[in-house]
Amino acid sequence: GTLTGINEKLDGRTSALQHLVKGLAYYYVSQSDSAVSEFRQAAETPDWPPELGKEVVYMLIGTAQLRSYDPKAPIGQRDEILRNASDSFARARQLNPDYARSYLGLGSVALQQATIDPQRLDVEKLNEASGWYSRSLNSADQPVSAHVPLKAALGLGQIHLAGYKNQLPGWSADQARSYFETAIAGYETDPSPDLAWLAGHAHCELGCLAGLEKSDWSTMSTQCRKAIEILQALPGAPPRNWI
Repeated sequence: GTLTGINEKLDGRTSALQHLVKGLAYYYVSQSDSAVSEFRQAAETPDWPPELGKEVVYMLIGTAQLRSYDPKAPIGQRDEILRNASDSFARARQLNPDYARSYLGLGSVALQQATIDPQRLDVEKLNEASGWYSRSLNSADQPVSAHVPLKAALGLGQIHLAGYKNQLPGWSADQARSYFETAIAGYETDPSPDLAWLAGHAHCELGCLAGLEKSDWSTMSTQCRKAIEILQALPGAPPRNWI
């Protein structure tokens, strides 16, 4: 009887791992819908109690949902993607309140929601995003491999840039630049694909900042070309929409 119970648990873990690996493979080649489907099947695997690390699966679901976000799509479609991703990250946070990556996800969603309408910045959502990113830095569960400080730096830089662009008090161009340079420095120290995504976006944002702040089109062009160069070199399927 004991052996049967152990085998059931092992079968459950094996099944969950199979779905996780397949989901990561789909995510790697930018097939986000297939990745979400595999991750959901992993989350629904019997004999895997929620308190034993299942927050990771919900984080992956939210991350894959965000990867399918297309800034050129209709607002209604983008809003649905963001709400679904927010629900996934919130579930991860519920399962483990110390899980830093759930706060990074919630911050990313809130930032996209704040800027979803190019005609109107949602200041409340912008402040919410800042709170989530700051919370990630103070969370206990943040392994070195997660690069939480660098991911939070990119997000906080984007928040300051959005606030500066809309001339809101309390948001600084200098602070935005400092955060972007932090993300880039992390990639230069460790040029991994995960950090390349951050550095590519940080270079692009520095280009936007150069245009906004000083109409420095030469620097803007140089920074954006550097962003494209980094993003195009990503393995798997480069993010063509962002490029």
